[in-house]
Amino acid sequence: MDTLFNANTVCTIITVVGSVITVSITYYKTKKIKIFDAYFANKTRTYENFWNSASKYCDNPSDENKSDLRCAVYCVGLYSSEKIFSEVSDLTVRLFDKSINPGNYVEKILFLMRNDLENCKNRI
Repeated sequence: MDTLFNANTVCTIITVVGSVITVSITYYKTKKIKIFDAYFANKTRTYENFWNSASKYCDNPSDENKSDLRCAVYCVGLYSSEKIFSEVSDLTVRLFDKSINPGNYVEKILFLMRNDLENCKNRI
C-alpha cells in the first residue's frame, strides 16, 4: 500500500510550490519595472516640459507663457530632488524678474538633471 507522501507526490508538491514562487517573483518584478518606467517617463517629460516652457517664456514673456512656466516648475517639484527644484525655482524667479542672463543657470541645471536621470536609471 502506497503512502500519501511517496516520492512522486513530494516531487509534484515541490514543483508546484517552486512554480508559484517563480510566478510571484516574476509578477512582482514586472510590476516594479512598469512603475519605474512610468515614473521615469514622467520625470523625463516634466524636465523637457520645463525647458520648453522656459524657452517660450524667454521668447515671449506673455501672461500665458508665464503661467505655463510656473506650472512646469511645480511639476518639476513632483519628480525632482530638492536641489534641482530649488535651482529651477531660482532660475524661474530670475527669469520673471529679468535679472539674469540664464546661460550659467541653464548649464548647472542641465548637469543636475542629467545626473538625476542617470542615477534614476541606475537604481532599477
